[in-house]
Amino acid sequence: MKLYQIALLAESIIIYLMKFPSLTKFLVLIDIPLLLKGLIIIGILLILIAYPINSSLTKILSNNLGLKEITNQQLVFKSNFEPNISTDNISPQTSKPEVALGCIFVSSKSLFFSNTNDILAVINKNISLNIIGGYDDLVYLRDFGIDTNEFTRLRLEPAKKLKQLVNAAKQELIPIFISSGYRTYDDQSGTLEYWEALAGKVTASRYAAKPGHSEHHLGTTVDILTYENGLKLLPSYEHTKLRKWLKDNAHIYGFVESYPNYATSITGYTYEPWHYSYVGEEIALKIKRENILLQDYLYQLHGYCLVE
Repeated sequence: MKLYQIALLAESIIIYLMKFPSLTKFLVLIDIPLLLKGLIIIGILLILIAYPINSSLTKILSNNLGLKEITNQQLVFKSNFEPNISTDNISPQTSKPEVALGCIFVSSKSLFFSNTNDILAVINKNISLNIIGGYDDLVYLRDFGIDTNEFTRLRLEPAKKLKQLVNAAKQELIPIFISSGYRTYDDQSGTLEYWEALAGKVTASRYAAKPGHSEHHLGTTVDILTYENGLKLLPSYEHTKLRKWLKDNAHIYGFVESYPNYATSITGYTYEPWHYSYVGEEIALKIKRENILLQDYLYQLHGYCLVE
């Protein structure tokens, strides 16, 4: 935060405290050194910055800093990744994103986004796609000579890069099987129902996304399995040659791990070392080098607050 913004924030706090005469009078009359009074005010300022929960104060801060308070109910991604407000086709269950100090807070209710051709759209437990599918470049992976089932599809760019990844792994005598790619809304409903029947709703929510909230809807995400452990989605996958090879090489082809073991409390999903998303080679390299969680990178890219 720049110096002039700190000054404006201090002014905002003073304006806000004037709404409480008794508190203001107390701070003026209390018999403590001026420096200590200043520290108290700074402490109040820091608390309010860290926890901007009061809507009237947030509005004062936003106005003084030249920020626009967003009250519309639906966000749409532009091709240049700038969040934009749309009032078209507003869902009655769409939550209102709160904006304070320049970033958008993702609430416990879902935000809905129009599905564009962006491979970097945000989708997780709190953010879903408003429209599933509509891609005109979905291709069948078997047509690329990739070992998979008959109906597995991806969008063209990630499919081409996946083919390169598969070929490179084969040169290291590591055969790959792709168990899942693009999923429709109904596909994801079936996946969730399977896990709910197997483990119950609470446990299933950590293994499968609700329809509309799965990265597989983007057509850029795959589950990469190996014959080393019998194509199983089990802890034994961690000790396979494929697992080690993907950790060292997947980023070269633009793929990154979505749900690493250190981020289960952030993503809300269990550790899935076989689940990879295509983001392009440049971004994948950045995420690899800086050890960034994919969700954190996308939040920063699109202006979401990392901490609520």
